Amino acid sequence: QEQTNTEELVGVLRECLTLLVDLEKENDGSGDKFYSKCLPQGTKLYFLMNFCLHPEEILQNEALSSIASELLDCLVPKLDQGSFGSEVMLACFQHSQVADQSHSGDETISKEEGRELLDVLHGTPNLSSKALRGMQDFVTDLSSAFMEYGAQYEIFVRAIRLFLRPSFPATIRCEVLQLLRHVLVLLTIPEEEKDQKLLQATVQEYIAAPGTNESAEVLDAVADIFKKAPRELGLFFTLLSISILANDMIQRSTSGRDVDHSRRRISSCPKHISSAVLEVSSRQKFDHHTVANAAEHVLRGRMMQEVTSKQR
Repeated sequence: QEQTNTEELVGVLRECLTLLVDLEKENDGSGDKFYSKCLPQGTKLYFLMNFCLHPEEILQNEALSSIASELLDCLVPKLDQGSFGSEVMLACFQHSQVADQSHSGDETISKEEGRELLDVLHGTPNLSSKALRGMQDFVTDLSSAFMEYGAQYEIFVRAIRLFLRPSFPATIRCEVLQLLRHVLVLLTIPEEEKDQKLLQATVQEYIAAPGTNESAEVLDAVADIFKKAPRELGLFFTLLSISILANDMIQRSTSGRDVDHSRRRISSCPKHISSAVLEVSSRQKFDHHTVANAAEHVLRGRMMQEVTSKQR
């Protein structure tokens, strides 16, 4: 009976995901009346992330995970880096409200809850405690499932990494780093280890845009992980860290701000990380689209030097 139920669920999910993929591909056209265009990309992304919370017997279905990955491929390039984090949080908040109302039987939303919705929708700095708590609960659930069984599935890795993008509040990004601090090595997809251009393009999406200061809270959290964690943190997280730390120094330098605090921050990192950050930031002035490229080049070069040194 249990096997039959699982097969039926897989069938329903397969049909739903296939339909959503078809809608997104039609959405690539010039028409503006498609249903999928009426929904924010962050909202779609939130509900796709919920797919990862299904039991392992669902995620291990290769055909199903493949369709989910295809849908993610459709959504990610269309994300508005400035707003999609707020869209995800709004969808999470609304979803939690529906769940709360179904348990209480009360379908009304108070004025306070309405204001909280507007806070999230407009991306105001002072996010309501309830909205933020709902997002933190969601991140905690995903992180627990990721560590228990999800890290072996690419769709899960790609989904949970999105919480590290600067579109999300620093509180959420730091929460993810804290929860996954012992398994950050698992955030690297095998394909990225072989394809340096793919890795560069991926990490570049996680770097703050020009004129936007990276959160000091996130920078401190990254440096603290290197200070306390084992040496092996994986190629994705290592390159991401070097890139955002170097980008912070570059932006401070080009805008005439003091870089001493940034230097003190990286001084607590292992020597191979701090020297890589300094090498990237001391090169010629980079634009927003070349920091990850330079960081990847420096990191690969240092890895080759280390291998050569060991061979001797």
